[in-house]
Amino acid sequence: MDVLPTLGKVDAVVTDLAAGVAGEHLVCADLLLQGYNAFLTDQNCPYDIALEVNGRLIRMQVKTTRKERLVPQRAVRTPAYLFHIRRCGKGGRRSYNETDFDVMALVALDIKQIAYIKLSEAKQTVHLNRARFATLSDIKRVL
Repeated sequence: MDVLPTLGKVDAVVTDLAAGVAGEHLVCADLLLQGYNAFLTDQNCPYDIALEVNGRLIRMQVKTTRKERLVPQRAVRTPAYLFHIRRCGKGGRRSYNETDFDVMALVALDIKQIAYIKLSEAKQTVHLNRARFATLSDIKRVL
């Protein structure tokens, strides 16, 4: 008898909290595999990952989404990954300020891709298609 149920799509199984934790672990693994010293932080920190680069601490916030959504454009709806950059906390009640962290990692969980951006590059929301992830995947670009 099979004890474990058959798991469906990622959305049906992964809670919001679990998706966020998975994104943090994926980013930390990516950085470690590139040879950086990266550490997951405690839940009470305003950032998710501490990254040491040449003796300097880089504070990194991770935002994770599970899948693409159709984003309205002028004439057609385009599939893209949507990230709410400036909001945080339950229901987006709080906003980040410029001193909370240095770099943001945007994770598309279904394709296991990461885009790294500086907080200064971020608007309120960011839409990334699959091709754009490739151009923002190099951490060295933002260090």
